[in-house]
Amino acid sequence: MDSVLKLDNLTTNNNLHGVHQLFDLNQYLSSFPSVDYKKDQLIYEPQGSTENVYFIEKGSIITGNYCDNGELVITNILFKEQIFGEQGLTGYRQRGEFAQAKERTTVKVVPLGTLRKEMLENGALGLAVNQLILRKLMHIQDKWKSQITDYARTRVIDFILHLVENNGRRVGFEWTIDHFFPHREVASMVGSSRQTVTVTLNELRNKNLIYFDRKRLIVRDIEQLKKEKF
Repeated sequence: MDSVLKLDNLTTNNNLHGVHQLFDLNQYLSSFPSVDYKKDQLIYEPQGSTENVYFIEKGSIITGNYCDNGELVITNILFKEQIFGEQGLTGYRQRGEFAQAKERTTVKVVPLGTLRKEMLENGALGLAVNQLILRKLMHIQDKWKSQITDYARTRVIDFILHLVENNGRRVGFEWTIDHFFPHREVASMVGSSRQTVTVTLNELRNKNLIYFDRKRLIVRDIEQLKKEKF
């Protein structure tokens, strides 16, 4: 990871004030192996062992489940300096979800037993890990709240803005999101239909606010795109 993960910076955007203690989580993770995954490679599947916890060094992953009819349901998308696979910390021995790389992704792999033991011995480490988990839970909470209160079109725009914030690459006045998602996966993540996602994306493209193909999405005017939510 390129930058030191500091708790006070991490909490700024999540209303978690009053945390002043700093912990160099990157330094701690440097002693553990990095593992590379190819695009669309599974990291673990439901019912798998919770023997490891993962921290994203670069790239992005999705987590989710399968419905009884086999339909894919994506519950979260995670990026650099985020945690996943932490269910074992709460006592679960089997995974309740799958995790899959959405691009070439590198993660730090920490044995569950090691992390649990060192979190108990080092309060600053425990706080750092818990903050990462809380940050993820708060994002999920905001996502489900949005599905109740916001129109589907607004949720699609929010999803694009979320990708820009977490995984966008600025090119001049535009933002590029490599490895954009198929419309069916966007629909799963925003709780909408594939048709609604397609209509919304086409509308935004016709307004010259975005451009997309199977490989990428370009946001041409991010400020104007934000105004489209209202």
